[in-house]
Amino acid sequence: ATIPATQSRSIRYSRTRTSPTFDVLRHNTLGGRAGLRFFLPPHPRAGLYLFNCDTLKFPRVPARVSEALVLRTYPLKEADLVVSFLTRDQGKLRGVAKRARRPKSTFGSGLERLSHVRMAYFQRESHELVNLDSCELIRSQFDLVTDYQASIALDFFAEASELLLPSAEPGEKFFRLLVAVLESLRPAGGEGSGQAGRVWRAVTYFSLWAVRLSGWLPDCMSAWRAAACW
Repeated sequence: ATIPATQSRSIRYSRTRTSPTFDVLRHNTLGGRAGLRFFLPPHPRAGLYLFNCDTLKFPRVPARVSEALVLRTYPLKEADLVVSFLTRDQGKLRGVAKRARRPKSTFGSGLERLSHVRMAYFQRESHELVNLDSCELIRSQFDLVTDYQASIALDFFAEASELLLPSAEPGEKFFRLLVAVLESLRPAGGEGSGQAGRVWRAVTYFSLWAVRLSGWLPDCMSAWRAAACW
């Protein structure tokens, strides 16, 4: 039943009952002010039981799962890592991976450079860093790290993406660009010849499209028309 605004409740102690007893006490309101008045009993003596009902529940923030590429990691404290990663739907984010530097970490090798993962994290509006919950490795770049030229290209991709991309701004085209150039570094059909040419083409293609998607590449037609006017 609903208690009117001009009534109040008080909790009464009981020796035998297994649930709290509530007494409804009517009181008059002064000056047109109405509300609920709670009468708190004194501290229970020996042998009495106080029934405390906790009605405040803080809901758990739902985890967001996004396809992501790990750009860079920074050590934090003794066993944590600050991870900068590029998601397909949320853009570049930074989060804390707790206990990621321990040998038996649940993240495993998913936080290596430019690893293609499925990241699960908790995001709050009032916090700049998200809390990383787990990551599922989709594809690792370990086979490219063994090649020196490809390893230098991976460093360039990760560093340029970290500097060019703003935080928390969706950019699916940039994500697909990284996935495409990483795939182009792998030899087609298992052939190992022509690795230097593949690396050069991938770096050139990425450099052109990275500055264009970031807004740093001027319009070539406008520049040509301006030069023609002179």
